[in-house]
Formats: sequence, structure tokens, C-alpha cells
Amino acid sequence: MERNNPYPSGHGISTSTTGTPGSLERTYAAVNQMLTDGVVENYALGGAMAVAFYMEPDSTFDVDIFCIVKGMSEQALNLIQPIYEYCRSKGYEARREGIMIEGFEVQFLPVYDELSEEAVQAAAVHSYGRVAVRVMQPEYLVAIMLKTGRPKDEARIVRFIEAGAFDPAKLDVILSRHDLDAKRVVLERLLRKLGL
Repeated sequence: MERNNPYPSGHGISTSTTGTPGSLERTYAAVNQMLTDGVVENYALGGAMAVAFYMEPDSTFDVDIFCIVKGMSEQALNLIQPIYEYCRSKGYEARREGIMIEGFEVQFLPVYDELSEEAVQAAAVHSYGRVAVRVMQPEYLVAIMLKTGRPKDEARIVRFIEAGAFDPAKLDVILSRHDLDAKRVVLERLLRKLGL
């Protein structure tokens, strides 16, 4: 299923990196090339940049790519080393916690549990400009935010609720499948806080 980004011009997007909306398109194209070249088996955009595909984006963020890395195993000491080597061969530099790709800091996050792996496998395909981007579905974003439980995650969940940007029934199935039933308490508290 391909969907268009509601903010194709970069409306509302300001970043903590040096990129522009045009260079973000090139960043996504570079990540897609990694998939084509077999550096990663699969990926999905997560975090704040993924949120921007479903509602008005946050003010500052970098690119979080959740990925399944070829030959990934629990014993691997450095799961993302092949990604860093590939990016270095393309002229991209490591910075802080990520790699600068076309003006955006991209953080590659190997899937770390069944929920994040399922979120990558079930990603929706959206368009950003002329580039297809695999993006976590909103219900997976909310489930991961509930599981993580940071204050900024709860603030984003409130925004998702206010925007009606996810399917509560689909979220409920995901929470049950991943033994996150206890996280419903957090969701119910947030709903009460909003008077819903």
C-alpha cells in the first residue's frame, strides 16, 4: 500500500542536522539503496520522522531507521558494522550516534525484540517526493512508545490520540500479541487525561 506524505514540501519540518526537505528525499533514496544492495534485509522508518507521515511533525528530529541486518544473530558483537562500512564506502561520515547521509543524521537501530521486528516487517510504503519510504504503521509506533514509556513518548501518544491517527482495535491486537496488556493502563490514563 503506497500512501503520500502529507508534508511533501517539508512543511513543519526543521531538523537538528543540516538537511533540507530535498536532501531528505536523497537520504531516503540512499537507505533504499542499502536494501537493494543487500546491506540490510529490511527496514522501517521509526521515531519522530515516522510520526510526520501520520500527523503534523515534531519540531526537531533525526532519522531513525529500524533494520534487520543480514546475518544478524544475538552473538554478533557489532550488528551495524556492515552498515557503517557500506556508508563509509559511499562517502558518508559517522557522527555522534549515527551517520550523516545527505545532510541528515541517520541512526540505524537493529530490531531488538519481536515487536520491533514485526513493526519493520509490517511497515507501510509511503512516498516522500519521488521516493518510496518504508514507515512503521501508527499502531506499531504507539505500541513501541507505550513499551518504552518515556515522557516524550507519552506526549506523542497524546498527539496520536488527539489526531485520531491510529486504529485502537489494531493497537489492542498488537499489545495482546506482544504481552503488553499492562501497557493498556498507561493508554487508559492518557485517554482519561484527555476526557475520552
